[in-house]
Formats: sequence, C-alpha cells, structure tokens
Amino acid sequence: MRKLRWWRAAHEVFGAVCSELVVTSCTRSGSMRIRATGDAIYRLKVSLRGIRPPIWRRFQVPADMTLRKLHDCLQEVMGWTDSHLHQFEAGGVIYGTPDADFGVATINETRARLEQVLRRPKDRLTYEYDFGDGWEHDVVLEGILPPAPAARYPIVEDGKRACPPEDCGGGWTLRIPVLPRDHCRSPAPGARGDAGMGRRPVRSRGVRGSRGQEDRSHAVGAAAVAVPARRIGCGIMC
Repeated sequence: MRKLRWWRAAHEVFGAVCSELVVTSCTRSGSMRIRATGDAIYRLKVSLRGIRPPIWRRFQVPADMTLRKLHDCLQEVMGWTDSHLHQFEAGGVIYGTPDADFGVATINETRARLEQVLRRPKDRLTYEYDFGDGWEHDVVLEGILPPAPAARYPIVEDGKRACPPEDCGGGWTLRIPVLPRDHCRSPAPGARGDAGMGRRPVRSRGVRGSRGQEDRSHAVGAAAVAVPARRIGCGIMC
C-alpha cells in the first residue's frame, strides 16, 4: 500500500506531462544498444491492458530479434524491473521458458524471432509479465521501416504515462478510491445526525459477530466498484 500511495501521489504532482513527441534510445542499463543486422525495422506499439487512461509506448526494434530480446526491450521501454516471470502468446501459441513442471506446451523464446510471429502490419501478440499481478500488454505491429544508419535500438518514439509500481497487486488495485482519513470515524457526541439526537453512537463489538461492521465493509466495497480508475502516471520512463 505504501508503494501504491507513492505512485498516486506522484500523479498528483506531475500529472499527464510529456505529451510532446519524444525520441530517445533506451540506454538505462547500457545493455540495450542493439544494432540492426537485418534489412527491416519494426515499429511496435505496446499498451498495458485494462488501464484507463492508457499506458503505452511506440518504439522501434529490429525485426530479426528473438522474443527473448523483445522481452528485454519491453522491460526497458515500459519501466519494469524484470523481477518476475513472463511469457508471450500469439495465435494460441505460448512462447517463453519451457518448464516441464508447468504443464503447458511452450516454445523457447530464445529460438523464436519477432519476424516469425508478427509478419504484417496490424499483427499482434500478448506479453504477460508477473503472473501474480497479471500485467498483460498488447503488442501491435504498426509499420515496417528500413534501418537507419548507425542507429541503436530500441528507439522510443512516443508514449504516455508511467507503468505501475512492481508488486502493487494488479490493475484492480488502481480502481480502489482513496478515502479521506476521517471517513470512517464515528460522529462526535452532540453532532448533527443520529448521534446528536440524544442517542449513543453505535459502537462495533468487533469484526466477528458485528452485523453493522459487515454492512459498512460491504458499502465500502460497493463504492470501490462504482468509482472509476483515477488518472495515473506522469510520462515516459525509459
């Protein structure tokens, strides 16, 4: 919850900035400086599924790179920390790290190339990161370009909003409203309302066996479902 509060506070401070075009190379770790060895460059758009307003990036990578390298690029451009498991899915086929104990037929991502999975514009695949939080990304091939001389990849062209913090619980946590600190306090004696009409404030006898406590919890849960997701993120982080 502390991470989630920090992330929401960051939004309040920064808002939705960096809306102008940004062109940069992702060199945060120094390892993502890939030279194109083929004759085609893919322009991809990756969007985090189920989040509004959307969190997305548009970037370029070599078409002949492996899906393992694409995983590294997606971690860089989205701002994740590569702390969890992942997999790709396209056309009902799973790509990742084969594991006999997992019980799912998986093609080794180090042997599958991006150009073998995405062949023409509008082709797409799903990238899932962190099976616990379940962050699913839609990756769409938007265009096929010639390589630029001496260029290093990936190249981020545009994007909006920062990715969520790691281990925050998944997309459903972003739809929980932040209640005021005094939201659940009992009214003071003498205040207007039932407590001020000569009646004692109702005191809970504890969670177990307290019908009033259960009803209040249900009401807060219903409010959480009804309240739309808050505006999130600040800009491109790569």
